[in-house]
Amino acid sequence: MLEDSNIPEPTMDQVYSDSDADLTLISSDNVAFRVYAFHLGTSPVLMDMIKVLPRCKSDIPFSDSQMEDSHTIRYLLNILHNNHSELDWNTLGFFRNTISFVKKYEMILVQSFLSVQLRRYLENGGAERYCFILAAELDDISIAAAAIEKGGRQTFVNNGDKYSSGWFDQGQIVERQRLIESGKWGFVDGCAIMNPTAWPLWELRRVPFEYVNSLGRTYQRFPFGHKTSDVQAAAQYFKQLMEDLKV
Repeated sequence: MLEDSNIPEPTMDQVYSDSDADLTLISSDNVAFRVYAFHLGTSPVLMDMIKVLPRCKSDIPFSDSQMEDSHTIRYLLNILHNNHSELDWNTLGFFRNTISFVKKYEMILVQSFLSVQLRRYLENGGAERYCFILAAELDDISIAAAAIEKGGRQTFVNNGDKYSSGWFDQGQIVERQRLIESGKWGFVDGCAIMNPTAWPLWELRRVPFEYVNSLGRTYQRFPFGHKTSDVQAAAQYFKQLMEDLKV
C-alpha cells in the first residue's frame, strides 16, 4: 500500500516518534506513529497482524477514514501510554470512533477503560443523551441506565444542530444535511431528551437496536420530561429490559 507512488509519504506524529520503536502505525489520513509493538498487546487481532508482517516490514496501514484516522489512533495511544486526559465535549467524537476501533480489534481491557472514562464524564455533568448513545455503543447497560436517571427530566430547548468533532463520518454528514433541508426527522424541541421519538433519524441509525427499543419501551411506561418523572424507576426498568435481552 505504501509503495504506491501516488500515495504521499506519511507525516510523522511528534508525540509518538521514538526512533527505537519497532512498529509504525499509519492512520487513514496518512500520519505515522512510531510505537513499540508490546503497547498493542491488548489486541489479539493486531498482534496476529504483527506476527505475519514480512521480516523487512514494520508498517501497519489503516484505511477506515473515520475510526482509523489520526485523531482516533492518537486518542488510543494516549490511553495505552497512560497519557489520557478527562473526556469532555470536544473529544466525544474521537471517543466514539475509539470505541469502534477498540471493538474491531478486540481490545477488551481498553473497552473497560473507556466505560470508566464515560461514567466519570456522566457523573461530572456530561451530556446525558450522548452518554446514553456512547454507552449503547460500548454495550454498557449500567451507564445507559445512569444516563436515563440523570437526563430523564430534561427537555430539548431551542435545540441547535451542534456536534462534537468526529461525531459523524462524511457520509452521515451529507445525509444529515439532506434530511435537515427536507425537514425530515430532525430534533423535536420541547420533548424529553431521553425520548427516542424526538431524536433525529441520522442519530437513531447509529444506536444499537436493542438500546433504542428498550429506551422506547421505558419511555412508554415512565414518560420523561416532567418534573415528576420517576427517573429512578425508569432507569431500573430499562436495566431489567436489557438484562432480559442478554439472557
